[in-house]
Amino acid sequence: MSVTVVAIGNLGREPEMRYTNDGVAVVEFSLACRNASSSKDEPIWLRVSTFRGAENHNNYLNKGDRVQVIGAVTEDKWTDRDGNPRVTWNVRADSIQYISTKRLTMDQTIEGGHSEVLTAEEEGIKAVTRRRVEKAV
Repeated sequence: MSVTVVAIGNLGREPEMRYTNDGVAVVEFSLACRNASSSKDEPIWLRVSTFRGAENHNNYLNKGDRVQVIGAVTEDKWTDRDGNPRVTWNVRADSIQYISTKRLTMDQTIEGGHSEVLTAEEEGIKAVTRRRVEKAV
């Protein structure tokens, strides 16, 4: 059984792309998300990976960019060197939508002429809209 998560956060590091033995591209990055149910300012960290649009995500995303990720979440439990129990949350993303990036503007597109345009306000998402953007000729 898998659990689907919708997470909004900022990339904690540059995306890393690799290829499977079959030559399929996969991109991975860490995502820092705000824990709305906690009074602490400590983020929840997710490890995100996706096959869908991996090369585009690798080209357009940078550390600090804000994205929305939708996908199946799993947890890995392990023990660190000091014997403390730890948990790592992994998300296999089905969808990654750009909220704010350093490399894209509203008039630019990602392959195929479609761009997800998201607007955000200080504490969270106020409105999400989709807009078709024509490729520049």
